[in-house]
Amino acid sequence: MFTFCKTITTTGNVRSQYDKALATVQTPRALIELNPVVTSIQQSATDSSMYTVTDSISVLGIPLSVSYVARFTNVPEGIDCHVDAGLGTQVENHWRVRTKSGELEEVGTGESEECVITETATVTGLFLVYPFVIPTFRSLHDSLMKNLVRKLEDK
Repeated sequence: MFTFCKTITTTGNVRSQYDKALATVQTPRALIELNPVVTSIQQSATDSSMYTVTDSISVLGIPLSVSYVARFTNVPEGIDCHVDAGLGTQVENHWRVRTKSGELEEVGTGESEECVITETATVTGLFLVYPFVIPTFRSLHDSLMKNLVRKLEDK
């Protein structure tokens, strides 16, 4: 009753070989580094799928440093990520790479030059933080996707 659940989809069209796009999406550090507010990334010494990430954000004009834990799991067509962001906020991210035609490419063929990368994120949390969390998430993940497309299209 005092929580929210919102699904947000971000899509990027990219001119890149499928296996290059998939390899980049399946590299957690590469994805994390594309977020423009990230200031620190620490991979767990005991669990290589877990990262502690620190962001530098502004809330009502007040600069804050916020840390959260993200756990990544590679899947054949991309990567899944669970984020525990504190204050009851959690995110389930599903990153998928497909060819422009919507088909999965055979890994290693390298033939496709046009890919579609989609992030589907389900954000849940306390209703009180919704006015800040959702607009901030949308803005940062739009920037992250643009940065990913730029990175993959760099020669």
